[in-house]
Amino acid sequence: MNVLVLDGLERSDLHSILTCQASNNNLSAPVSTSVKIDMHFGPLSVRLVKGRETLSAGKRYEAKCEVVGARPTPRISWWRGTQQIRDNITIHSSPDGNMTLSTVIFVPQKQDEGKFLGCRAADQRTGEGSLEDGWKLNVNYVPEADLSLGASLNGSNIREGDDVYFECNVRSNPRPYKITWRRNENILVQNLGLGIIISNQSLVLQRVGRLQSGIYTCLAHNTEGDGVSNPITLNVRYAPYCKQNQQFVYGVARNEKTRVVCEVMSNPSTSLSFHWVFNTSADKTDIQETEVNVMGSVSTIDYTPRNEMDYGNLLCWGRNSVGVQQNPCIFHLIPAGRPDPVHNCTVHNQTLRSMIVSCGSGFDGGLAQEYQLLVRSGNTHSLLMNLTSRTSEFKILDLRPGEGYILTIFSHN
Repeated sequence: MNVLVLDGLERSDLHSILTCQASNNNLSAPVSTSVKIDMHFGPLSVRLVKGRETLSAGKRYEAKCEVVGARPTPRISWWRGTQQIRDNITIHSSPDGNMTLSTVIFVPQKQDEGKFLGCRAADQRTGEGSLEDGWKLNVNYVPEADLSLGASLNGSNIREGDDVYFECNVRSNPRPYKITWRRNENILVQNLGLGIIISNQSLVLQRVGRLQSGIYTCLAHNTEGDGVSNPITLNVRYAPYCKQNQQFVYGVARNEKTRVVCEVMSNPSTSLSFHWVFNTSADKTDIQETEVNVMGSVSTIDYTPRNEMDYGNLLCWGRNSVGVQQNPCIFHLIPAGRPDPVHNCTVHNQTLRSMIVSCGSGFDGGLAQEYQLLVRSGNTHSLLMNLTSRTSEFKILDLRPGEGYILTIFSHN
């Protein structure tokens, strides 16, 4: 046996033929045998075919990796950061096997921003000769906005007159080119006169008022889209104030008891207390607490005038945990009288069998009034209809064509 050891084989030695020849005399022909050198080796080069590009999160992309010089077809793997990509990979080799193209289809996510996308090739059998190429992923994504109230603020105890500020923290790629603010889905704009200040990623409400309560959000915009933040409810607490559209004038006869109702708006609207004062041009008297009734945001007292000095104004203040009502509710007590007669009565929407009569109403005498319509025949003056209404408008039906009618309208309380 004869052994030949070859050191430092080169790629050029591939498919070389080695012949071993043996003889033991000069009389016979030598015996020989040959062997062809077959080699395996790692790649000469690995490169990503496409250049670097900016990606959008959630979209499909294709990356190609070209491996040259490996024999046999190399072992090719794809990596995203430290995680190997195993799906959606195809491999094609050239007819001579010298070039292999690997293609991967992947969907980047925002978490992939800054990770390394790499193609790694090595000898199929031994794993030797490993080469790698790749690039750092630049992934664009829709902004993610996080809205928070100022760190020094207690969101459950914002009072009218306080300064309130919000911070909109945004994560996005690319950076947002604009941030908008909304209250109850309505866009807010800077208004220094109203104390609304918008600066970069913050919103300041100076001397906040009760009407600025609501749901606030911030909206960050970049080239990928718009990202809406979590909502924050701003609940502005305020002292009571007098509710509008309640009865402020009471017509009362002497020795007649009337119930005066005082309703306020407040936040919080629980655990309210009320203070009442009777006021005339000559005197001012506190109403005893035992005479004051409270139910939520409504307070009532029963009042009976005995003489002309008992007519005047009742003043009502509410109090909650924020403070005392600044301007009282004022109720005027006047002697009850007859209501003024109706005036400017007109007939309209008249048909053969119906009509509508409308009148203007005067002072009600300090009491709720009703209206009465009497319909009489124009010939016999006999009463045909007797109608009542809370308003000074009547619709008269079932009239006879060609008949004349006499209409009389009264007001009474």
